[in-house]
Amino acid sequence: MLECLFIGLDGDYNSSLYRVSKKGNKIYNKILLNIKKLKQKYPEYFKNKVVFNTVLHDKNSLLDVLEFMKSNFDKIPKLSEL
Repeated sequence: MLECLFIGLDGDYNSSLYRVSKKGNKIYNKILLNIKKLKQKYPEYFKNKVVFNTVLHDKNSLLDVLEFMKSNFDKIPKLSEL
């Protein structure tokens, strides 16, 4: 079993526009759906083992990211800059 699961998510839809598939397709909705499924099916694992990694860039802000992660996942992400 994994010690931690790191998920790259830069905030809401507009904040995550740099995260695309290998073919260049927007993948935010698919990622968000999978995160919600994981949280619903394995709530304890999600609470204790899931860590978000957020990259700060010109399409998001620290305050918006923190509010989004807290209100949607009750998490504070690891942060890095582009």
